[in-house]
Amino acid sequence: MKQNDMKTLDGMYEEMRKQGVDPADIREMWRKQITRERAIQREVQGKLYWSFNGKDIKDYYEKNKSKFNKPEMIGLSEIFLSFAGRDPATIRERAKKLVAEARGGADFGKLVAANSDRPDAAKTLGKFDALPVRDLNQVFAKVLAGVKAGSIAEPVEGDETGISILRVDERTDASTEAMFDEGAVRLAMTNEKIVDEQKKFMKELREDAYIKISENYRPIVSPILFADERTEKPGN
Repeated sequence: MKQNDMKTLDGMYEEMRKQGVDPADIREMWRKQITRERAIQREVQGKLYWSFNGKDIKDYYEKNKSKFNKPEMIGLSEIFLSFAGRDPATIRERAKKLVAEARGGADFGKLVAANSDRPDAAKTLGKFDALPVRDLNQVFAKVLAGVKAGSIAEPVEGDETGISILRVDERTDASTEAMFDEGAVRLAMTNEKIVDEQKKFMKELREDAYIKISENYRPIVSPILFADERTEKPGN
């Protein structure tokens, strides 16, 4: 989608129609994405985060004190391009073009507002709160390694549902000072287990006899529900 001076929501919708994009389809895609993310957050992340007792937390902290030194921090902005209902090859080419635009000096916030499929992109401009580099998903950590503040990383497919284009907004150095923070310890414990717990949750949804995947939702959930089956096939 081209950059345009769109000052109203109606103006943005009109420009989307000119580009052959139905705003209603985009809104429905966002709604489905939010539904999936909230379900995972409620049923997996939240329950796992609060499942650890006081002894678990203290034991983990004592065994992993180095993890709770003041860490290297990173602030990011993201353009997310969803694969839902689209040709992945076309989306990958679009991602390359957007990276070229961003590296060529285009305003990243405007690129986010005009292109990102995150529901709140126009409001947040793709910005995330700063987080410890060590807490990054391994796939994202790899692509962000060595990327300096103000620079754009290569496009990355983090969870098989789409492509993320990441801009490093800021980096701060680590220190050797350790400090106990229950929330930080819970989060570290959660992050170690979350991938397996999410896979377990999605597998249980698939196996429950009363679950029937709506055709409207299939493009959203299939990349996650059936990821294991694809990787387990001979020759993969």
